[in-house]
Amino acid sequence: MRLYATLVRFDVAYYSAFKENRNRIVDFPNLWNYLRDLYQTPGFGDTTDFNAIKIHYHLSNHIASDDQKSV
Repeated sequence: MRLYATLVRFDVAYYSAFKENRNRIVDFPNLWNYLRDLYQTPGFGDTTDFNAIKIHYHLSNHIASDDQKSV
């Protein structure tokens, strides 16, 4: 269950923001199925806010370009 937070953020934020991996979670069938199962479990999917994840990671200072940091 601890892995859920990382997995759910990976495709939405980490993959595009950090460009650290050439594959998404959806490209790994076992991880994707595990994530889907957890997401459908009460307390997981209903409390996951993908919009908040996107906003946080794409506007955060730790990944902002130098131009954005000076603003």
